[in-house]
Amino acid sequence: MITEPAETENDFEVLCAWCGVQIRTDRTEESYRTCLECFYQIVADQLNSQKRPGSLLITSDR
Repeated sequence: MITEPAETENDFEVLCAWCGVQIRTDRTEESYRTCLECFYQIVADQLNSQKRPGSLLITSDR
């Protein structure tokens, strides 16, 4: 069973876990903490690490 995080009376400053920039204020203590710029950088790094170098793509002469 998945439960929603409880809202509090306090406002929390949600900071990016990677670069430290303030994203927004939120009333839930458990908030997603990655700005869009860092998120796209993480995705790009992941995709680039999955690309095969050209030397591994050997074609047969047959």
